[in-house]
Amino acid sequence: MHIVSLSNLHHLDISNAWYILRTPNQITCLPDNFSQLSSLRHLNLSGNNTLKVLTPEIADMPLLTKIDTDRCESLTKVTSHSKIFSASFPAAFH
Repeated sequence: MHIVSLSNLHHLDISNAWYILRTPNQITCLPDNFSQLSSLRHLNLSGNNTLKVLTPEIADMPLLTKIDTDRCESLTKVTSHSKIFSASFPAAFH
């Protein structure tokens, strides 16, 4: 399935993806074409300890109003866009 076929998706919960994948945390970044999820309003990434970067294009997603990155301890680069981020970030982001 291509990500474009999910363009009407409003809520995406990929929290604790390591548990679903049955492997140690493997998500380090979002796919390059992630911003094509143009209807996305809420993204739950919590519990993905190896997530390191959020793509800068995520700030240009017009309907996205909440990203949950709680317990994403490896997240080191976050696009600054105050209306989007309403989650707990590591101390470096406060």
